[in-house]
Amino acid sequence: VDESLALPLFLLLVLLFLLYALALGFLASMFFAQGKKDMNE
Repeated sequence: VDESLALPLFLLLVLLFLLYALALGFLASMFFAQGKKDMNE
């Protein structure tokens, strides 16, 4: 692997991981909010 490409690829992987974690957190919060709403009724 060319060293000039290693850093951008690493940063891209980190960015994708952060987006993935953010999406998981968003879905989890929506799921828990829906569950709480169902429990209250």
